[in-house]
Amino acid sequence: MKESTRFVLFVVVAVAVLYYVGAMFGFLPFLSQNPAVAAIGFSTILLSALIAICTVLILKHKD
Repeated sequence: MKESTRFVLFVVVAVAVLYYVGAMFGFLPFLSQNPAVAAIGFSTILLSALIAICTVLILKHKD
């Protein structure tokens, strides 16, 4: 399996696991009366971290 395919699968699985763990703990950093608002905030944090990690990896492989 190609390295890029493994990386994409790892990212998908990692985000799904982190989202599930976040849901188990009620999207902890975002205490809200509306669970949808907490889920959106948690998803934003996950996506921001994912973008940062991918950017670092791209810049690392560019050099």
